[in-house]
Amino acid sequence: MKIEYKPMANEEAARAVASKTAVGRAVFDRLLPELKARAFVVTGLEDLRMVRQVRDAIAELPKGQSWEKVSKQVREKLEAGGFSPEAAAGRAELLVRHHGFQAYAEADWRAKQETKGSLPYWKYQTMGDGHVRSSHAALDGLVLPADDPFWKDHYPPWEWGCRCQVVAIDADEFQEIVDAGRVAGDTGFTGSEQQKTEGWTLGPKGRKALEKGTLDDGTGHPVDVRSPRAAKGSGAYGWTPGESSMKASDLHRRYAEGAGKDAERDWEGFYRQMEGVIIEDEQGRKRPIWDWVIRGDVMAAAGEARAIAQDKKVEAAVTLDYKTGERYGGTVTGTEYRVNNQETLERALYEERELAVVHTHPRESIPSPGDVDLALNAPQVLKLCVMTTPSGRMHVFRRPAEAEGPYFDFMVEMAQKWGENFDENGWKDALSELKESGVMDYETY
Repeated sequence: MKIEYKPMANEEAARAVASKTAVGRAVFDRLLPELKARAFVVTGLEDLRMVRQVRDAIAELPKGQSWEKVSKQVREKLEAGGFSPEAAAGRAELLVRHHGFQAYAEADWRAKQETKGSLPYWKYQTMGDGHVRSSHAALDGLVLPADDPFWKDHYPPWEWGCRCQVVAIDADEFQEIVDAGRVAGDTGFTGSEQQKTEGWTLGPKGRKALEKGTLDDGTGHPVDVRSPRAAKGSGAYGWTPGESSMKASDLHRRYAEGAGKDAERDWEGFYRQMEGVIIEDEQGRKRPIWDWVIRGDVMAAAGEARAIAQDKKVEAAVTLDYKTGERYGGTVTGTEYRVNNQETLERALYEERELAVVHTHPRESIPSPGDVDLALNAPQVLKLCVMTTPSGRMHVFRRPAEAEGPYFDFMVEMAQKWGENFDENGWKDALSELKESGVMDYETY
């Protein structure tokens, strides 16, 4: 029995689409493969405002909007962006199908992670029509353990336009497959369509071949099922559900896995490659892409700091290595109105490290003059400063790399005076002035 795809309301899937960052093709092509899963690009459309409109239209699909209406909206937006009616129709179909399936698959993958205890096997299923690629059709009905490395590179949609799906089954059903002899390599397995539809699996020889990218179902017709990354190189498209939420620390563990200078040198190369990539946020502001990459680590650190503040009613600071997203030093606690992280900063300066400092106020407030003074006067160490409040509000600020000169010095001096003669309303105006003057990058979310 094949699966008929019908859009269903799924808020998690809708968020998966809406949370993707709109980028141009030039930026997309420079991204690490894992970061491409978190970006939204429309080749031939460089106006990011319109790219976001296309993304937001597709995000309505998982909210329950009809396929036809979403496709029509995307098609109209592409035509407004300069696509011909024919090109817009084809591209709209591809974009809606790809990002819609990807979003549902991500939500589905997360749900399956929670049921692996009772449903420890996954079954690959295609749509069973004439549009299925041969390499995907060859996998139809294949059952493997949920934790098998195969799923890392082959969880649908693992290639552009893939519409395949995964069904979880229990150990009893898997045992029935084995007992029925539907195991590639067994004499009773012919590889017929009926056998595969009912579910089949691989013996030791077949599993070994699959690790190298070849599916050998015992019929004498091995199929190349390598993922695009493995077949064409790491820069090719390839999607893994877990990558859509990867943090900088996850990337560091993957790319710098193992000990020795070579691993860290490779990671340094990846980081420097990404360091020069600038993206535009929803308000049109230019931001280094690494702020986006490290955001997951920052959010986790903010949650930890808030828990301490709530428990002890004091400020707390968690420091991250900006390049790796990993913890740098221990958590520091202070008083209700102040936390002193100077020792950590001095150590980082000596070690030539770049940091992201995340701290919390135990009450709803804005960054203090002391917070801002630290951000503006420690540029060699502080790449990013974050202050969070009990409600989860995030205040993100930093000294821009290009901030130099007499005017900058004057504004820093004024900020210090505002701090010395603190007045809450006056300080709010001062923060606005620092932001509008370009002396400080500042945003909240």
